[in-house]
Amino acid sequence: MPEITRRRLIGAAAVGAAGTAATAAPGAQAKRRRTRSVDVAVVGAGLAGLTAARALRKAGRSVVVIEARDRVGGRCFSRPLGGGASDVANMGATFVGPTQTAVLRLMKELGISTFPTYSEGNLVWWEDDTRKTYKGLIPPTDPEAIGELARGMVLIDQMAKTVPLDAPYNAPRALEWDSKTVDTWTNENYSNPRARAIVALVVEAVLSVEPRDISLLYFLFYVHSAGSTNALIANAGDGGAQDSRVSGGTQRIAITMARQLGRRVVLGAPVRSITQANQRVEVKADGLRVSCDRVIIAIPPHLAGRIVYSPALPPLRDQLTQRYPIGSLIKTIAVYDCPFWRDDGLNGQVTSDQGPVKVVFDG
Repeated sequence: MPEITRRRLIGAAAVGAAGTAATAAPGAQAKRRRTRSVDVAVVGAGLAGLTAARALRKAGRSVVVIEARDRVGGRCFSRPLGGGASDVANMGATFVGPTQTAVLRLMKELGISTFPTYSEGNLVWWEDDTRKTYKGLIPPTDPEAIGELARGMVLIDQMAKTVPLDAPYNAPRALEWDSKTVDTWTNENYSNPRARAIVALVVEAVLSVEPRDISLLYFLFYVHSAGSTNALIANAGDGGAQDSRVSGGTQRIAITMARQLGRRVVLGAPVRSITQANQRVEVKADGLRVSCDRVIIAIPPHLAGRIVYSPALPPLRDQLTQRYPIGSLIKTIAVYDCPFWRDDGLNGQVTSDQGPVKVVFDG
């Protein structure tokens, strides 16, 4: 991406897994900072930051995007496998489904297509050290658990529809639902232990958190955003969230937007401080100082909390950044010369009740 400015940290030890460069002395590069003056500065070159910058540019505003890493995309990161430009492994975000209308609309504007996730053949269900194969949405587990799950999914979908997508905190039962975790609600509404275990598996696979670590309100908001619980958990090929893949990898979306923005995207420049004074805002990053009217912080809250603000953030907002972690998981990509499982009539989708590998897809 030669048209994107690259500014690598001198002496930085590493780039952290959470997306922030290793800390250098704040004043180490102060003398070498160059200055830009724009209408809006955007911190973070993931999909959120780049789409914001793109919209501002369309509206005729001057903008600069400041990114700590030496690449764009955030949690969309595609690595080449050596078989051509489209032969990539998605280290982060992988799938796109028909209910994800915003990103599909963006991809259409950018000229990026999709292709179906491989779904021909049987799925594998591994439970209690027993391997079973099946087709469709219903796994070959305890029928009583399936009945409980079905009733619970209907209830969750009904509750989710009452959560406004633009202001979930205005839901009629927002305080009640935000005061309990998904785990608490599951224990209150499911008596079958296998049903509870499957709910936990769904939450872990979809949101990368334990059911005890997420509020019921947020989970309902997420379900409403997707359209339904079925849209989240449907198998590849059934129109769910894992229905399709992005041609060339998910990071291609960010790379294409960044190329359109050109030198408005600055890489390798962790933002250290944001100061508001005299009707202007000054953003200081390694090697760069930006004077602007507005700043958009488009990075995860726990990273936003590492920036020094003057005046300081309101106490409640400051506490939020300390208590709002992102999900944690490990994703492993195994590359084979040929998909041998297909010859056995399998589509590569595996679900297990045992860790650490609980969900597998044909990538």
